Amino acid sequence: MITQAISQIFIPDTDETVNTSTYLDKPEEELFEIRRKLRPKVKELTLLCPTCFQPLILAGKKGGGFYFRHVKDSDDCPIKTTCNLTQEQMLAIQYNGQKEGRTHRDNKHELANLLSMDSAFEDINVEKTFREENPTGIAKSWRRPDVAATYIAANQKVAFELQVSTTFIDVIISREQFYKENNAYIAWVFLNFEARTFSELDIAYANRGNALVFDKDAIEASKQANELILKCFYKKPEIIEDSDTVYINDYWEHVMVPVRELQFDKAEGKLYFVDSKQLKKDAESFVMKRRAEIRQQKEAEAEALRQQQLKEKELRVQARASLSFIVKENPPIHSKPKTPSERRKRLKETLSTRIFNTLEKSKSLDSLCCPKCNNNDSFYYKACFVYCQVCRSEVKY
Repeated sequence: MITQAISQIFIPDTDETVNTSTYLDKPEEELFEIRRKLRPKVKELTLLCPTCFQPLILAGKKGGGFYFRHVKDSDDCPIKTTCNLTQEQMLAIQYNGQKEGRTHRDNKHELANLLSMDSAFEDINVEKTFREENPTGIAKSWRRPDVAATYIAANQKVAFELQVSTTFIDVIISREQFYKENNAYIAWVFLNFEARTFSELDIAYANRGNALVFDKDAIEASKQANELILKCFYKKPEIIEDSDTVYINDYWEHVMVPVRELQFDKAEGKLYFVDSKQLKKDAESFVMKRRAEIRQQKEAEAEALRQQQLKEKELRVQARASLSFIVKENPPIHSKPKTPSERRKRLKETLSTRIFNTLEKSKSLDSLCCPKCNNNDSFYYKACFVYCQVCRSEVKY
């Protein structure tokens, strides 16, 4: 069997992948002890290939030193030069291998235990680990859910798939298609959701913008309610109106939801809580309507301003016409009175009674005269002002 050098190893008990050189940097005595524990007949310690997740043993080089290799007659692995696996089979192996971590195993059994307490479900089944099924390697058939159950009310099978680490989109699509073709619903369940990785978003956006999470909060809520409760993240559109601008700001909202209250998407064969796509469509429709209302309001305000300006212009025209009327009503007299009595009589006719009396009382009537043209008997008034009929200048009094 020809193999490439195994540069990393996966430690299932701690859920970590380490460099081979780092792991082998131990005292010789300890390495020989590890070598014995890894042997298939002893099996006191398990270290796995990070590509195919099959058991590894610690072998010795002829010139001295140690290296890791697969167990003799183990199944194909993508790093073996003799590998005859298809791309789909290799992706399936890597996906299934991720389930060998402690975090995945513990949460898988926790989820199954809580489902067994939920009266809405029956026929709870947990996927067996590959060692129980195939002692020499992992099963290439990866179409087995972590936890399967039947939703009693609809007599519908539901496959719960835990997401622990990165999953290739081709694996995601293949699994979704498989369950859909076999009349089962799939519920992708995250142990943590931060809406950052492609795997998270590949699954969430393809599930009407929903991400189901099985974290500490969900586990605690489930135990208290004696039924499976998941934390559901969904994309929620927020409509923001700032001055004359209306726009949508999307953010991830979350809520605790019993699994029995999730919606069954028959078209896609998935479980979801809120149809975020429909929420987005409704928000976009509202924004378009609101923008049209704002545009109409601005147009109405502009028209009202235009009408106000026209009205003010008309009032100015009327004011000028009124002034012209006053002047015409008090035409200038070019012939001067020859006597003081005639002048007095003329002033009394052209000035208002109030102004005339004021001038008479202050004894300024005789001295009333235009400082510019020396006119002293031809005047007209507007309000409380006196103007010269000859040069139209204001005459102080």
